[in-house]
Amino acid sequence: MKKLEEFNYENLKGKKLKKAMVHYVEPEFNMLLLEFYDGTILKFHGLEGSECIGIGISNYTRIHELEENLIEYYPFLIFYNKEFNGMRILGEKWNGHGVEISFSEQMEKTMLIQSIYTGDLPERFDDCIRLGVGTYRYTFNENITYESIAHEINSWDPIDLLPYAPDNEYEDEIQEIYIGSRTITDEYDLAKLIYKVFIRCFGTDTFTRSKLNCLEIAIKIIS
Repeated sequence: MKKLEEFNYENLKGKKLKKAMVHYVEPEFNMLLLEFYDGTILKFHGLEGSECIGIGISNYTRIHELEENLIEYYPFLIFYNKEFNGMRILGEKWNGHGVEISFSEQMEKTMLIQSIYTGDLPERFDDCIRLGVGTYRYTFNENITYESIAHEINSWDPIDLLPYAPDNEYEDEIQEIYIGSRTITDEYDLAKLIYKVFIRCFGTDTFTRSKLNCLEIAIKIIS
């Protein structure tokens, strides 16, 4: 295993990711293995008590020795069949030491692999790694328009008024959602806004739709 600073990742560029697996020693992630279609296996695990992250190239023989403790890491599915573009080092010892990896066709998502020592140390975890997906935004979501909000809210008819009320019955709520949506980037924040507006306007006795239901509407608005 090498320190991140010593590893030359240039020969990984263009390789397609086949699978991401964690070596799981309950309850911790002990190691991450990235398998590429050409047979290359990139390995990450903690060094010096997981104060920092080490990196290396492994082979199938060594990997099979760990097989019963290997579990496919499904949050990284979004990177499968994508080409390795580049890698940059994050943090330092005792402060989130790790890497961020970018892949082709994933402009808004990156793979994060870090030491567990970042900010507050989780209780019972001290000699392992942590994994994440970085999400980037370049602008507020331009798909959220007044027309799309009005169409979906009226079709949804969240408190079952429209068979008996004017077509503009939800106009005030739609306007409030539209104004609040101008700085929203994704469907999750839009769902929270929709739920908040209808709870405030009608209360929990009248507005009985769930947060998940609001998320379904938010996805329709954005798409």
